[in-house]
Amino acid sequence: MLVTARPSDLSQIKSNLLGTTFTVPEFEPTSAPAVTSRGIFVDLDTLTTPAITLTKQRLTAFGSKLSAEHEEAVARLISRFTLQANGEQRGRYAVAMPCGTGKTLALVCWCATLVRSGLPYSVLICASKVDELVAIRRQLQEIGVPDDEVGLVHSLGYDRTDPADLRWPTEDNDQRRILLVTHARVKGGGFDASVTRFRGKRRSVVVWDESLIVSAAQSVELASLLPAVDWLLKRDALMGTENEDRARLRAYLERAVAIIEAEQHRLAKSAKPKPRTIHMPPMHEDDRTAFKAALPNVVTVEPIRAFLDMASEPLRLLGVRQGHGGVIRYDLAVPTDLDNVVILDASTPIRALVDADRTIKADDWFPGRTIKTYADVTIRWWKRAGGRDAMEREFAKPRDQRTVSREIVKAVKSIPADEAVLVFTHKPHKRQPDIGATLKADLKAAGIDVDAVLPDGLPRFSWATFGRETATSEWVRCRHVFLVGALYRSDLDLGAALVGQRDDLTAAVTGTEIREAQHSEIAHSVLQAVNRAACRTTLNGKAAPTTAHVILYDREPLDLVASVMPGLRIEDWETETGQEGMKTEAVKRAIVAYLSALPEGTDSVTLVALKKVITAELQVDLSNKCWQEARDRACVEAGWQVEGRRLVRN
Repeated sequence: MLVTARPSDLSQIKSNLLGTTFTVPEFEPTSAPAVTSRGIFVDLDTLTTPAITLTKQRLTAFGSKLSAEHEEAVARLISRFTLQANGEQRGRYAVAMPCGTGKTLALVCWCATLVRSGLPYSVLICASKVDELVAIRRQLQEIGVPDDEVGLVHSLGYDRTDPADLRWPTEDNDQRRILLVTHARVKGGGFDASVTRFRGKRRSVVVWDESLIVSAAQSVELASLLPAVDWLLKRDALMGTENEDRARLRAYLERAVAIIEAEQHRLAKSAKPKPRTIHMPPMHEDDRTAFKAALPNVVTVEPIRAFLDMASEPLRLLGVRQGHGGVIRYDLAVPTDLDNVVILDASTPIRALVDADRTIKADDWFPGRTIKTYADVTIRWWKRAGGRDAMEREFAKPRDQRTVSREIVKAVKSIPADEAVLVFTHKPHKRQPDIGATLKADLKAAGIDVDAVLPDGLPRFSWATFGRETATSEWVRCRHVFLVGALYRSDLDLGAALVGQRDDLTAAVTGTEIREAQHSEIAHSVLQAVNRAACRTTLNGKAAPTTAHVILYDREPLDLVASVMPGLRIEDWETETGQEGMKTEAVKRAIVAYLSALPEGTDSVTLVALKKVITAELQVDLSNKCWQEARDRACVEAGWQVEGRRLVRN
């Protein structure tokens, strides 16, 4: 718990925390910084309480009505900033306040109060995009923070002739109490150590907007790498080449493949092989450059290029279900001395990659709190493959065969014409259909005005691609969201990411952990995308009405989303083609529940008996295809397998 005051102090302290005594624009410090350690209540009168008051005033002015739980959450967050800035507590702490509850505004108000207080603390604020930082700078300016107290570091262009363009970067940033930088400035090869200093000392606290993923993992699937090497060797043997660097590359790859195949053999012959690092033949940087230049300019050898970028570092062979595994490595992208961080991330409770990082602790007041309810928010789920490949195949079909477009057209036509719509699609790839542009054309062909402008002067339809679903409120007017698919990461990519987050190349990674990470990454994307829309607005602890239509094969990510959006309704998206998929999901879940309830020691069950129980329980007729698909997916999830006419535990 953050509260460390004596029990007899608590009622008065709560009154102070949630009161309205201070108005920051006329604020004068009422006391010197406290010397005695009193937990979150150090600098209470000077910093914490007036910052809470200012935040509440501005949330109310913006139309938010705060519930008692919401007010306390704001107080706890601002207290967290003070607690870590004044050194009472250090570490990387994640604060899981819901989207749209004023996290960024609370930070702005705390910073404004800090500047006025005269306290010696400083802050580094990190966000993913420059536009997000500019929005924070604008809020700081509007609240009265002098420009010379705020720094902004980036290398993008800006309009020097437009005084309203606040993207102008600053100099002398080590003299600016508040410094705004992108994540890239403090991660990986882009690390700029100067941004962490204020007047020669480390900045008091770092505030990180969104999930803090400390590692950067690399991976190459053997199912891609080994055929690529084989193709290159056979091509050169057939056609010949006079290139000396190419000959050296072939020799290098042959030695590297021999090491990989030996490790494959070691792993295959052991029931429980112990992970270990492997080392490729030595390669200097000049050699790597020459080898990559010697490769033919064809897509086939791209796995070799990726492998060469990894090969000078210790590697590990990781086996997964997809593609027979591959080679992996990682770097710690966030410096370890960036160790006093407040992480503002609504996805923290559901994101497995964050949970795998032992350096991050959850602020223990927030989990399980009902700060915001979502009784007026509905997700309509269409169970069908929604990954990039599946959606690109779907939108490559002729218009009259595009069932996804047809169902979205039906859904949009049921929405009142004066209500705004937000659509997320996969980013277009070369030589693949542009899903967003194709869907827009299909809507237009169906008589829907995709260029319509609403009475507020803003377009009715907003379009975005996956990857833009975080840290923006520009679409909060949209009451309807369509997620045309979902972001899937490969098993090997997620396995490598888990290893990196644990900062141990030989860490054990199970198939179950990879599946959970897959579900949690999709859930993170869905949670953030849905919360770009109207439900971001909070009125008296309740999200504004919003409906989301989601195309996704698995139900589990939506259950994770519901766990952090209390009151959220998940319904079937009634489509012409979706009913069989919904039935398969229901059967799978029933089988998993049945197997999980079997007594310990029961290690097998006949398929005939299982099917009889399930069909009686659900009172449905099952096609062979539906039964077999549900059975096989349930086995993967529950840890069973088919042997003849029985299911047996793995």
